[in-house]
Amino acid sequence: MTRKARKSQPRLRLGFLSFLLLTPAAAACPVLTGQATTRAIIFEQKVSGLPGLQRPGQKEEKPALHRVTVELSGQRLAIEALVAEGEAGAKEAKMSERGANRIILRLDLETPRIYEIFDSARQYRVHAGDLNRLQVDRDIFEQDMLRRMPKFSAAEQEDLLKQNHLRRDGKRLVEVKTGGIRPILGYNCQEVLVTENGRRVVRAWMTRDIGGGKSFYQLYRRLGAFSEEVLQKIDPVEGFPLEAEIKVITALPSYDLKAECVQVKESEVNTEIFELPPGYEEIKDPPPVASCPVCGKKFEWDQPGGRYFEGNRELRFCSKDCLKKFVAQMKERALKGPENKK
Repeated sequence: MTRKARKSQPRLRLGFLSFLLLTPAAAACPVLTGQATTRAIIFEQKVSGLPGLQRPGQKEEKPALHRVTVELSGQRLAIEALVAEGEAGAKEAKMSERGANRIILRLDLETPRIYEIFDSARQYRVHAGDLNRLQVDRDIFEQDMLRRMPKFSAAEQEDLLKQNHLRRDGKRLVEVKTGGIRPILGYNCQEVLVTENGRRVVRAWMTRDIGGGKSFYQLYRRLGAFSEEVLQKIDPVEGFPLEAEIKVITALPSYDLKAECVQVKESEVNTEIFELPPGYEEIKDPPPVASCPVCGKKFEWDQPGGRYFEGNRELRFCSKDCLKKFVAQMKERALKGPENKK
């Protein structure tokens, strides 16, 4: 197998999720004289499995087409939906269930931000800080399931643990393995497999022959595709994914994403593709709402009555009383462990 001849460049430590979900905004703009430019990796990909984008009555999902622009520094990314290979800008080309057709990621800001762009309405939505609510909700759901486990028979308990890939101790055991090598688009790619409690969550084909960038660990956390345990294991993995299959596990039913890169190149691009369009109006959303894992009461996520940390996990409660009840239940469960039974 032969590699494409390329100049010596730093390796791109591009995360799996940036490849599939939110590797953000806008097409590669033609470079015009006098405008600020930067070097970037530009690739187009076919993505299937995105929730909410399959039309009613559609028997087979038609893969979505995305164009991704990644600054070599890894600090700014942009993605847009395409209606055909190389063709952008149509209103029906959507990135998400809510209708955004472009997304911008800015890791260079003091507080990293993700922007959803709605061109047809000339609006945008901004997300700042840690957005990993999907996994927080998953943690609460799984902890609640384990806490209720004693109510079921031994056979039912084993069935629930097996179906949900859970351990009685609540731990998540993550393994990363490498497989064979095969060429994709002229690049040698190595297979990378990631499992969590025996369930495969990532299968990707990574190449180290595409230059630029740094780790996207922060991006993983904000997008909520993986547990903290998986994030820690894949953080050191180097490479640019040209194909990937990902199982996104949340408190809701899990879903499978698949992406295939159809073309990739390095080019000079205008920096405006990483900026908010002038004149667009910001969409203001109400504060996110959470459910107390003890009593089920709804409360604003940013105003919890109590917080509980277990390793890298965080649970939030509506009141201090519910937090105390939860801690008491955890102690009671620990005392009833196998080592204490006679």
